[in-house]
Amino acid sequence: LVVGFGLLLTTPGAPVLSSPGAGDAVNGSVTISGTGEAAPTVVQVTIDELPSGLTTTATASRTGASFSAPFNLFDGSYRATVIARDLAGNVSDPATVLFSIDNVAPEAPTIIAPAPGRILNAADAADWVQVAGTAEPLSAVTLHLEPGNVTTVTSASADGTWSVQLAGLPDAANYT
Repeated sequence: LVVGFGLLLTTPGAPVLSSPGAGDAVNGSVTISGTGEAAPTVVQVTIDELPSGLTTTATASRTGASFSAPFNLFDGSYRATVIARDLAGNVSDPATVLFSIDNVAPEAPTIIAPAPGRILNAADAADWVQVAGTAEPLSAVTLHLEPGNVTTVTSASADGTWSVQLAGLPDAANYT
C-alpha cells in the first residue's frame, strides 16, 4: 500500500494591500485589493465597522497573485483585515487598513473674505488678495473667479477653514 501526503509547514506571507489607502475617504462601494501568494492560497477579507464592531467577511477573488473583494457599506469608519490561508490551514500575519465611507455630498463652501460687496483698493490688493472661507473639513475647495477665468484648488483644514492668496488679478468692478 502506497500513501501520498503533502506537508506545508511555512505560513503564507502577509498580503500587501493596495486599495483603499490608509485614511482614504471612499465614495460609494469599496473594493479591498492587493497582492499575496498565488493560488491555491485563499485570501479572506474581514471588514469591521468602527466603533460598533459589526463585521462582515468575504473570500477575495484571485487572479494570480492579485486579489480583490468588493463591499457595499454605509457611511462610517471601517477597518479591513486581510489574511492568507494555505491548503494546510496555515494563516499569514494580517494586513490592515483604516478607511471611511462618505456618500454624502458636502454643503457648498462659503466665502467670508473679502466680505461680499467689498471693493478692494490698490493698497488692499497691492501684492495679492486673500480669499478665505469655510467648507466640509478636509474637503477639496475649487475657487473659480470671473472675469479673468482664474481657477485654483485648495483644501479645507480639519476645522473646515480654507484660504488662498491670489496675485495678479486684473481690475474688475465685480468678481463672482
